[in-house]
Amino acid sequence: MEKTVQEYLDSINSTQTIIDRVYYLKQYGENFYGLTFPSIFLSTDNEDNQLQYKSLFLFSSEYIVEFKDFLNKIDVDLTKITSKIEYFEMFDSIDKEQKLKIHISLAFNMSCTFFAQGANCSYLQLLAKKYMIPNMK
Repeated sequence: MEKTVQEYLDSINSTQTIIDRVYYLKQYGENFYGLTFPSIFLSTDNEDNQLQYKSLFLFSSEYIVEFKDFLNKIDVDLTKITSKIEYFEMFDSIDKEQKLKIHISLAFNMSCTFFAQGANCSYLQLLAKKYMIPNMK
């Protein structure tokens, strides 16, 4: 079962600064694009052991929005995903420090990469099953 935005943020032990910024940007994206984004994901910036969130992703049934470096600026990409995902790649670590990387390729050489660590991995898998895999071309 998918978590609410607040349940998700609580499950990854988000700070109040991150929570406030996520809600602000979610509202910003919904107002600007006129869409509802029922699901979000916070991605780390790389595959090392530093747990620093760099991108906020918003998901709707047809779109993914990425706010890059979301804590410091508004730098946003909107990508239509309905039947547009051409390639899906997943790397899951097998060591004690659980890490997950999912990379999707879309039309016109566009792509998105999602990194997760720890408790965030199972949630990323859930989002992949709900939004990414069903939209394979």
